[in-house]
Amino acid sequence: MIRWIPWALFAVLASPVGAIDFPDDVSDRPETALLLAVNQSVIQKAIEPDTDQDWFAFLAQPYVTYTVTVQSVSAWDMGVTVSALLDGLPVMTTNSAFTPPTARFTWSHTGPPLTVQIGMRSLFSFTTGTYSLAVSATETDLDGDHLPDAWEMARFGTITNTPGGDPDGDGMTTWNEYGSGTHPAQSSSVLRVSAIGPEAGQVSWNAAPYARYRIQQSTSILHAAWTDTGRSTNTTSGAATLQFIDPGAAAITSLYYRLVVPDPLEP
Repeated sequence: MIRWIPWALFAVLASPVGAIDFPDDVSDRPETALLLAVNQSVIQKAIEPDTDQDWFAFLAQPYVTYTVTVQSVSAWDMGVTVSALLDGLPVMTTNSAFTPPTARFTWSHTGPPLTVQIGMRSLFSFTTGTYSLAVSATETDLDGDHLPDAWEMARFGTITNTPGGDPDGDGMTTWNEYGSGTHPAQSSSVLRVSAIGPEAGQVSWNAAPYARYRIQQSTSILHAAWTDTGRSTNTTSGAATLQFIDPGAAAITSLYYRLVVPDPLEP
C-alpha cells in the first residue's frame, strides 16, 4: 500500500493531453523519463514554451519513506504529477498545481519495488521558467545489512536476520524475499510455480501484492537458454494466484517454465 501525504498543494488538475514536442533539457514522454538518484543534489531544469512537459523517474524500495520536493525558481506556476507504476499502469497517482514557493509530496512505500514517475508542466502555454526538483528517502538500517529495519521488524520482530539467511526454509534467501515481496518467515509465501496444466503451457503461481513477473520457457532444463514468453502483474494489494497460458506450447513436445521478478525500471 502506498500512502500519499500532500503538503502545500493549492489545487488539483488533470494531466494535459496531446502534448507537442519541443527541443528541451528533459524528455517530454514518461517512457523516456530521466532517471533520478535518490538523496543526491537538487537538480534545476526549465519549462519551455507551449506544451512542454519534463518527466523524471526513480526506483522506490519497500519500507522507505520518500519525499519529492519541487521549488519554483523563475516559473510562476507549475503542475506536478507523481505516479507509482506497475508495468506502465499507475497504482497510485496524484496531481497538483502550485504557485511559488514549494510543493512537496511525502509517502511511505510498503509494497514491492516500484518505478515512480514525476511529470512537470506549466499550467498555461505562455508560462516558461526554471524549477528545482529533489527526491529524498528516509530509512533506518542500524545493522547495515541493506534491509530496512522497519521491514525486518514487521517480518521478524528483530533486525538480527542476515540477508543471506533462509529462516523459513523455503529455499529463498531473506534478501530475495525482500525483493520479491514475499514473507521471509512463512514458507508458504515464496516465489514458486504452484501448478502446471491442465491446459498445455498453463502455469500457475502465488503472486505477492502489486508484484509483476516475466514467464520464461526453455526446451531444456540443463544449460538452458531461457526466453520470455509472457508477462503478468498482480494489480491488487493482496496475494493472488496468477495464471499464464503459453499459446505456442501445444506444438512443442517438452517445455520448461520459470518465473522471474524483473528489474522495476524495466519497461
